[in-house]
Amino acid sequence: MLTRIDEKLFNRIHSITNKHNGIGKWMAVITWLSSKVFFALYIGFILIMVFKKDLILIPFIMGPSIAYFITKIIRNSFKRERPFVKLNIKNYIEHAENSSFPSMHAMSAFSIATAVFLVNPTIGIIAFCVAILTGISRIIVGVHFPLDVLVGGIIGYFVTYIVFLLIQ
Repeated sequence: MLTRIDEKLFNRIHSITNKHNGIGKWMAVITWLSSKVFFALYIGFILIMVFKKDLILIPFIMGPSIAYFITKIIRNSFKRERPFVKLNIKNYIEHAENSSFPSMHAMSAFSIATAVFLVNPTIGIIAFCVAILTGISRIIVGVHFPLDVLVGGIIGYFVTYIVFLLIQ
């Protein structure tokens, strides 16, 4: 039942590309660019903390790392087909036909946004907005169902937040 609801929600979101020509292409750019933005943001903050010899660097690195491994374990346990494979639809980016649950992009985006927010709330709020856009773009380009993105985002947020709480 949950997968049927997830597929219906996916179809509604993805159908935006049929109604508005060009949205799929723009979302493909966003999904590609967001990876680079989060990588640069994460490395930038790490370099600043290393330079300042700030001990907050430890949970800043550990939170996203632990979230990554948890997501990998879950992903290897659930072999969920990607929407473009399962529903035989057009996807707007080239992507392997591997497991889609949970979304690694959403986990990474929300994990980094959480870590940044806990160090610098102003930049963190902007990072959360970009993380939300990243998740939406992954659905619109046809590589993730909404539940993939939601669970990936939840893992990224909560694991990173808990690591910060436990280490501080």
